[in-house]
Amino acid sequence: MRVRKYEVEADAAEADDETASGGSIHDHLIFQTLQLLVKICQNCPNWLQDPALEAKVSDICFETLPLVCHPHEWVRLGTAQFVGCIFAAVEPVTLAEAIATKSDEAPGHLIFKINPELALKTLVLDYCDMLQPGEMEELLVEQVTIKIYSIILQGL
Repeated sequence: MRVRKYEVEADAAEADDETASGGSIHDHLIFQTLQLLVKICQNCPNWLQDPALEAKVSDICFETLPLVCHPHEWVRLGTAQFVGCIFAAVEPVTLAEAIATKSDEAPGHLIFKINPELALKTLVLDYCDMLQPGEMEELLVEQVTIKIYSIILQGL
């Protein structure tokens, strides 16, 4: 059971077409957008921590979180990669302190900005749910496993 749910709006005919073609145009657009965000993070690593962009970056990060449970596997892969960039930008010690003090807000912590303990717990549960046995792309399994291990190793 996933903690988050991603609602897909499509009628039966569209669903059959999407299954046959490997996803909808919307899914491919989401994946390409996530890949763009990952490339921006790789080439401009400081943009996630820029105080002038904090509100906009937080909004982008919050909007991508429900995609962790998207039905299209490549969208989940792109989301896992982008969440990896977010983890790289968040200082683990200050996030751990915010969680330990049961703080309701942790400014500057992107997806963990509001209720950091619940945000981290939800993300871990979503990732664990993804690792259920079944047909899953090896690259996605690798990305999800890396994210869970990074959480564990950082002591969060």
